Amino acid sequence: MIPWLAEKYGSERMSYLLFGMSQVLIPLAFIYANDNKFNIVETSMVRGIGAILLNYGIARYYDMTLDYKYDVNFINLIKRNVIMVIHGLAMAAAQFYLPLPIVHTISFFAPIFIFVIDYF
Repeated sequence: MIPWLAEKYGSERMSYLLFGMSQVLIPLAFIYANDNKFNIVETSMVRGIGAILLNYGIARYYDMTLDYKYDVNFINLIKRNVIMVIHGLAMAAAQFYLPLPIVHTISFFAPIFIFVIDYF
């Protein structure tokens, strides 16, 4: 985590702040891809490569290890990532067939609902 941000706002509020920022920035990438009629696969690959590089950079900055010690955690991580890939491809495809406000509402409703349940 970002220490100064966590110290100023607290860890819980910081997670909501970063989530809110992502909800503002991610639609800009969808709008750009939709306006320029990028291919669905290209859009998803660029998002995936960006996410991998960002996570790798954060792990290296905080000197975290990138290996998994238990097979159960790795299998669960693979299952989660397969679901996220399917979700990402579906959202990338939907932006060419549905209006963007509907795509964003569908895409971002689940994490907000989970945050509300987790908060109470």
